[in-house]
Amino acid sequence: MAKENVASIFEQRARDKTSQIEDLKNDDQELVGQKIRMANLLEDEMKMLEDEIKSKKKEYDRLIYNEIPELFQGLQQLEVKLLDGSSIKIESFYSATIKTEDRTEAYQWLRDHEYGDIIKNEVKVGFKSGEDDKAHDLMETIAKMGLSEKTENKETIHHGTLRKWVQERYEQPVPGEVVPVELFGIYNGKKAKIKRGTK
Repeated sequence: MAKENVASIFEQRARDKTSQIEDLKNDDQELVGQKIRMANLLEDEMKMLEDEIKSKKKEYDRLIYNEIPELFQGLQQLEVKLLDGSSIKIESFYSATIKTEDRTEAYQWLRDHEYGDIIKNEVKVGFKSGEDDKAHDLMETIAKMGLSEKTENKETIHHGTLRKWVQERYEQPVPGEVVPVELFGIYNGKKAKIKRGTK
């Protein structure tokens, strides 16, 4: 076989191989494009579902916290049981939120009125590598070690604890004690509690 023919065969094979690679790349690009379009479509659908859930949540809250309690107030009833075994009951609910700028004053009010035990204290101290022993002996030696500047004391009240405390103040009031509503961001309202029937 002539050298020219051999060279021609190898060149053709090289061209065929290059063509196959380019085709494969194009297929890959199309596949990646399909996956991207699918991901974008799913992202759009999830966003629509999230928006729909938010809308449904607002509608649900309006019924549970406003429309149904107002309806029962007009009926002068707090509970109704239906033939299918389901029931609906109107209950009080409480919420409270202490603003950041009011936290110091609110916490001081709690301490002054002997409610300081609901305040959660979290103390953080920074240690360098190799200071394991100091960390273990912290509670006994922190003052002597001169770590005061490294210590961070964070005071918080869990929202559930605050809500329960507010509920107790309303349902078991202390004579002569007035809880500052605005300071603690207190809201007291009614909500409907629905129990589904089994029939």
